[in-house]
Amino acid sequence: MKIYTKAMLFLLVLTAQFSSAQDLVHYWNFNDNTSVGTLTTPSLSLVTGASITAIAGGISAIDAAGGTGQNFNVLNLNAQNGDAAGTHLRFNDPIGGALEFALPTTGFQNIVVKFATRRSGSGPDNQLWSYSLDGTNYVSFATINPFNGDPTLQTLDFTAITGADNNPDFKLKVAFEQGAGGTAGNNRFDNYTLTGNPIGGDVTAPIALIAPADASINVAIDTNPSITFNEDIRLANNDAITDANVDAVVEVRLNSASGALVPFDATFAANTITINPTADLANNQVYYVALLPNAVEDLSDNAITTTESVTFTTIAVQNDFNAGDMAFVAYRMSATGAEDEIAFVTFVNIPDGTTFNLTDAKYTTNAQPQCAGGIVWTAEGNTCIPAGTVITIRTNVLTANIGTVTGSGFGLSSGGDQVAIYTGTAAAPNYITAMSSNGWIATNTDCGGSLSMLAAGLTDGTTSLNTSTAPGNVSGNTANAFYNGTNDGEPSALKALILDPANWTTSPSNTAPQTWPTWAFPISVKVQSVAILNNTTIEITFTDNLNVASASNVANYTGIAGLTSAVVSGSVVTLTYSTPFLAATMYSLEISNIEDANNVSMACAYDFTFDGTLATTGFAKNASAFVMYPNPTGNGIVHFNRTATVQIFDFTGKLMQTANEAKTIDTAAFAKGLYLVRTSEGITQKLLVK
Repeated sequence: MKIYTKAMLFLLVLTAQFSSAQDLVHYWNFNDNTSVGTLTTPSLSLVTGASITAIAGGISAIDAAGGTGQNFNVLNLNAQNGDAAGTHLRFNDPIGGALEFALPTTGFQNIVVKFATRRSGSGPDNQLWSYSLDGTNYVSFATINPFNGDPTLQTLDFTAITGADNNPDFKLKVAFEQGAGGTAGNNRFDNYTLTGNPIGGDVTAPIALIAPADASINVAIDTNPSITFNEDIRLANNDAITDANVDAVVEVRLNSASGALVPFDATFAANTITINPTADLANNQVYYVALLPNAVEDLSDNAITTTESVTFTTIAVQNDFNAGDMAFVAYRMSATGAEDEIAFVTFVNIPDGTTFNLTDAKYTTNAQPQCAGGIVWTAEGNTCIPAGTVITIRTNVLTANIGTVTGSGFGLSSGGDQVAIYTGTAAAPNYITAMSSNGWIATNTDCGGSLSMLAAGLTDGTTSLNTSTAPGNVSGNTANAFYNGTNDGEPSALKALILDPANWTTSPSNTAPQTWPTWAFPISVKVQSVAILNNTTIEITFTDNLNVASASNVANYTGIAGLTSAVVSGSVVTLTYSTPFLAATMYSLEISNIEDANNVSMACAYDFTFDGTLATTGFAKNASAFVMYPNPTGNGIVHFNRTATVQIFDFTGKLMQTANEAKTIDTAAFAKGLYLVRTSEGITQKLLVK
């Protein structure tokens, strides 16, 4: 008995050593659902060759856009490196098909696989897991029964299968049987990991994961950047890392590695360095965070020898918004051959850089009522959006008529769905508006599905829309619809009409896409075009006739010295300067506070930049004729909305690149900073490379 006890204690200690020392060899968090390819690409892999392949059977397929909610994003089981909850892998109609995981274990032993999983109500209840040691022939290993409910954490332990060790051909495959479930539906997976012990001792340097991720935008100014390691670390001189010495291994700078240092105080716990800036970060500012080279190592003397760094951009200054400041005016949930799409009107001006969250994740009675997930829409590119503007967004492919869309796209269910718009975070949301195609329910704990509660602070028919009673609804669900009432009136009256489902035109599921109206809601005056007439004269054309007092006030035209007069004629203002514009000199004019004939002020300031060289020949800038995207860009391809011949200057006026009859430019070789893109017609726009 004593010998048995000692043996068991030895095995327990050995198991504990394996568990605590195991490396994360392969990992999928499934948070990038842009496509099936991005979804199945490993988030981390120490050995090349890892992949996930869907083996088709009947109509089985991976549904990248559908892997949202279902409480995966609430529980976030088996997440690694502090990863935030996000999307997951959804395998539709799985019976007859399979998922094959290529998991090479070269250099590792004592293999353990873990993942979170669940099934839908009509999905199969038996997951048949098998393994292959030669990459071709499979051996049955385990049957897992996923719940039709919250996801559960599952473990496949291969520590007793020595053939799984140090094997470049190791694979797993999961097939599906009905069991106690259904023959359709889906099975879902999240945070899939393979861990193991290095063979012959640890010879691999630690992996450092920096958050926010590289090229992140709209980062909160009170964020605390962090660096998380996949194993225990110490200083390169073998000293333990403490709160007192950790500051020396990291740095934070403005803009880039050569920027000004940002003061901070860092702490270290649980293999994570947390950086606490001494003051909130600045709005709309690029920051550089780095782990210095040869500063830390693991407990086997493997040092990180290169600089590990990211840059990210903080969120612009955000205005306060209230419930009812926006309202939905159209949506497509199930139109034949068309992308899922929403449209909403704003009743307030939206400044450049403002961000909103849009989500079909549900509002619940859970501890955190708003389920995580969705997309972020940002008013970007020197675009001020006046009240009365309609914004349209394709929620799956992530495109918008104005601004930019980022995040995890979502599809809208033909069986009914909801979309909410809020500022802030899912943990602390400020709701602006919401819509439901099939009515609001009183209680709910599910982050997925077709039903949601109405978010706190919103009122049906006053600040939110419910089209379950709209003309033509099918069993209380309206799959496709648009507002077709009057476009005129005060915002309060318009809002009441828009939020009344009786004023909507509808169509059922799987019908031809509706043709939405060209809405013309009342909108504030804005700049339509700017022209340089000669080297002392600028002509500005607005969208409406102007209030002469505001439009003739030279204080409303700033940035260029020597303005002597602003002469108003209807919707046109002519500016005259006492000092001629100089060749090879960049000028920036800001236009603000101009009112229309009804004394309604323009929504936001308008910036116009030009090169004085062109003043001798004249040129014009139409406010909507030339569009670049994405802008800002992260050293990549920038697209134009039309073919154009352009020159790109840095902000000192140096010519950086010329592109003839192009629809794109490549900024990969550009340093981070502000550039000016000028077309052959003289249109000039700012481009931020970060």
